[in-house]
Amino acid sequence: MKRLLAAVVVLAMEVVAAQSPFVSAVESVVHGGRQLKGQVALEIEGKPLDKRYVLRMPSTWNGSLVIGAHGGGGGNNFDRSGKVIGTDETALDDVIGRHALSKGFAYASVDRDGTGGPAGLSLTTQFTNLVRTEMTRRGLSTPRRTYIVGLSAGGGIARMAAEESPALFDGALIIAGAGGDPDGVQRRA
Repeated sequence: MKRLLAAVVVLAMEVVAAQSPFVSAVESVVHGGRQLKGQVALEIEGKPLDKRYVLRMPSTWNGSLVIGAHGGGGGNNFDRSGKVIGTDETALDDVIGRHALSKGFAYASVDRDGTGGPAGLSLTTQFTNLVRTEMTRRGLSTPRRTYIVGLSAGGGIARMAAEESPALFDGALIIAGAGGDPDGVQRRA
């Protein structure tokens, strides 16, 4: 009976994993909740690609989700000695990620690898929709509110998200924001 139960649990986990676009995810316990970290299947201009991400779900959830949009070119972050000290999907942790989790917000971010403008917005909105679905799939309700926080180039993404996706994002916070879309700035001028 125990073997049958174990086989059913393993099969159920494989079915759940197969349905998720969050591939090669590693789940761990972090201060204040749970974390998923791995690759997520997205696409840009019709081409599929996998991007690194982090999704943190608090132990006591307030019903809201914060999406972090990093600045910079993406990829690894190094200290002066050349040691990798972080990656861009975790770049906003010291600014907003840990604080959001401690206040009951779910938090997620994807490494856009420097992709900005309309393509960066597309990656971010795809990711946001997948995160909302994944949270529901993992037993939480669909977030009641979704916010985006952007730093530097991510500020441009946050601005575009607020302008072009108001049904998806309930609010945007821009920190030292860059334009993010020179053509869009020109169109609005």
